[in-house]
Amino acid sequence: MVISSVFSLWRWVSPIFPSPLALLLCTLACSLLLPGVSLRGNSAPTDLTASNLTIAENSAIGTVIGEFNATDPDGDGNFSFSLVPTLPSDLNMSLWLDASDASTITETNGSLSQWSDKSGNDFHFTQTSSANQPTTGSVSIGGMNGINFDGSDRLLNNAFSINGNHTVFALAYSNSTGWSRILSKNSHFFFGNGNGNNNFATLYGQGSWNDTNTNIPGLSVANPSLLCVSNDGSNATPYVNGVSQNVKNGRMNAFTGLIIGSHDDSASSQAWNGPVAEVLIFSTKLSDQERQNVEAYFAYKWGLGSNLPSEHPAKTFYVDAN
Repeated sequence: MVISSVFSLWRWVSPIFPSPLALLLCTLACSLLLPGVSLRGNSAPTDLTASNLTIAENSAIGTVIGEFNATDPDGDGNFSFSLVPTLPSDLNMSLWLDASDASTITETNGSLSQWSDKSGNDFHFTQTSSANQPTTGSVSIGGMNGINFDGSDRLLNNAFSINGNHTVFALAYSNSTGWSRILSKNSHFFFGNGNGNNNFATLYGQGSWNDTNTNIPGLSVANPSLLCVSNDGSNATPYVNGVSQNVKNGRMNAFTGLIIGSHDDSASSQAWNGPVAEVLIFSTKLSDQERQNVEAYFAYKWGLGSNLPSEHPAKTFYVDAN
């Protein structure tokens, strides 16, 4: 009868009061009517273990490797295990922009005026002109927010600098064809669409471009794609969804100032048309293993695991329990 009264109270107060207040009222009622009984939230599992992490060579397909176990402080005992690659924390990160993190976005009615840097270096990208501000909350990738550029939008940071040794990642897709730029410093760095198509293109220069060729083989960015270029100061290797393209001349002069979404800030020439979800720049050429670890982080987070090649190390997994 007492328990029935508490649930009746919940049915009565929940349509009237906000959920937190309704829960508080019912918790107080429960403590008065059921002394010694408390309400608490669900606790995270603890003591995650695996019974075995090795498998004999030439084992048959379907062989069980081991069993995962965990302890549930709530006593439920029902678990779900998921794959969780994490962003490597020991790499020399220069810039991190993440559209899924609402705390990094400053906006008014969906128009974005600042995209804040999560790397700790405070290279925030801004746009004061409302006519050239991209939008937030209008496009999603993998169920999470992307920053949408409509072909006239751009963001700038005049302090960010980059030298010849670097690795750049962006999660984006293009709604148009022809030259357009996700990241740009004119005559020094081009990262976006190639000439007459929506295939990935990366260009470098030292006051004039080393070449103006779209990356080969041609790989489209018409769908959500993980784009990357890794440069040792002389040679630059582009990647689309973990697949390498032909090495290009990566020689460039160090520069300061970077634009997202356009050729420059004076016009909308070669402007990006489509969402950009995340940008990561490292001030060193990552090793293959480091690059693949970052690709695994992107693929899991944005739901693009199926885009990676079957032999990619991201197909092996990290485990989390809930």
